[in-house]
Amino acid sequence: MRVVLKRAGWIVGLLAAGALVVWLRRAEPERESVARGEASAERDGVEVEAAVVASPSLREPVAEVRRSTEEALAVRAREQTRRIRGVTLDATEGVPIEGLVFVPLEWELADFELEVRLVEPLDHHGGGMTTTLERRELEPTGVPGSFRFALPDVPPGRYQVTVVELAHSEFLDVGPRGLFDARIVAPPPRVLVARCFEEGGGAELTGAEARVTWEGSPDERHRIVRPVAAEWDPEARGWSMRVPETRVVLRASGPGLLGAELVVETGQGSREVRLELARTYDLRVILHEDGRWTRWPEGWVPRLVPLEGQRDLVSVRVGTRGLVLVKRAPGLYRLELPDIAGRRPFEARVVELVEPRQEVVLELPPWR
Repeated sequence: MRVVLKRAGWIVGLLAAGALVVWLRRAEPERESVARGEASAERDGVEVEAAVVASPSLREPVAEVRRSTEEALAVRAREQTRRIRGVTLDATEGVPIEGLVFVPLEWELADFELEVRLVEPLDHHGGGMTTTLERRELEPTGVPGSFRFALPDVPPGRYQVTVVELAHSEFLDVGPRGLFDARIVAPPPRVLVARCFEEGGGAELTGAEARVTWEGSPDERHRIVRPVAAEWDPEARGWSMRVPETRVVLRASGPGLLGAELVVETGQGSREVRLELARTYDLRVILHEDGRWTRWPEGWVPRLVPLEGQRDLVSVRVGTRGLVLVKRAPGLYRLELPDIAGRRPFEARVVELVEPRQEVVLELPPWR
């Protein structure tokens, strides 16, 4: 009897062990499927679509895997970072621009500005950001005329970088990881010599009588270079200037001279140009009351009307002590004086312009 019971126990034990092995083999593919899904989600960085298994005992673990994976991916999306030269930047922050700017020594620039303008952001929204770096903010490299510039935190996109004084621009494409090898190389200057003469084949003007400046004319990006004074060159008998290879505007002026302007295409090599300036005749009008200087009435502007057929150039300069009427031809003029409210009219007056600078003192008429 005892032998029979022992054999029956062994049989029950073997059957139980076999059932356990069968159950484990059925569950193993499901666990492998869940593990493969988790690994795939971690590898691909996308949301896990975990299968719902038939076994009630595995539904909660699978749901937990899904929640954990979704949370990890959400944190990763919020805290996405980029490693740039050992510096961690948040995905919403800017990127660096680093590079070199080279200005040939022939320019002899004591100072210059580097303008960095965002013309097209990487996300194609906004734009228009402009940063200006002065020469003192740039780091000399040891190579004459070469400087290192750096902007540590700017939006990615397309930039226009301009050496302002030279009207020289280049474009840089800055990607999502920044730009570390930018190169801005300005071309050498062109030499331009301007000679000035009195209008109508008159005498040559010297550096003591006039001055010449140049500035870049508007180009397709509507940039205008600040006026730069040219140097008087006694040997060339003119004003020498270093200009970029582009279109420039020359302006000449001087005491007793009507300013002249000339647009020049600088082209290749050296070039000489001629400007003619007309002599002017200035009449300064001064007001007195009871024999003493008095303040100029606001909005009160006399006129000089030609009486001998002169060209009626109208030019007025207002100063703190009076007003200057400018004409380009000598001769007789009628000085028209508008009425001043509350005062009697001025008497008619004729003046003759014979000198480059003259003045007339007017006594204010009495009150009505």
